[in-house]
Amino acid sequence: MWSLGELTAELSTSCYAGMLMRQAVDALMERKFGPQGPFNTGTPGYYKDTPGVRGSAQVPDEHFRECAALQAQYIYDTFGKFPGTVPSIFVLPYLQAHHLDLDFYDRFYERGAYLKTHA
Repeated sequence: MWSLGELTAELSTSCYAGMLMRQAVDALMERKFGPQGPFNTGTPGYYKDTPGVRGSAQVPDEHFRECAALQAQYIYDTFGKFPGTVPSIFVLPYLQAHHLDLDFYDRFYERGAYLKTHA
């Protein structure tokens, strides 16, 4: 299930500007679960069981969608923008470092999921 924070981040992107929040929620659900979406079983990927992994995401039901749209519309109507009280886009510099667990990738991903330089 998605948090309101995740929806806020997604809905604040410019591609939803000018939409009613319900339309924006519906468009977001289509982008996530529709054709070529990251949670669509037909979208290709590197997992050994790509359809199983992609299809394991819970599709938000109508009650969740309506609740998210209602909250988002209230924020938009109250503050004239979404999100309401913070900048619409945050650009924060960060650095990410990691060490891959190669046994994990070898078990759950297809060959080529990581480069030799990652090993």
